[in-house]
Amino acid sequence: MAPHVDRRMARIVSDRLAEEPEVALQGPRTVGKSTLLAEIARCLEDRIFVVPADRLWDP
Repeated sequence: MAPHVDRRMARIVSDRLAEEPEVALQGPRTVGKSTLLAEIARCLEDRIFVVPADRLWDP
């Protein structure tokens, strides 16, 4: 069975990507952020670049 993707959130993120080159998704672990991004990338036939929050730093 394929993972569930919230279509409403997919539409919101896709719409934002049409306006901005970057979109940040935040949320607790295992809620489907990476799954959502992978589905959007598949539909857009594009690549995504994921930076986990614990890898972000402020120089």
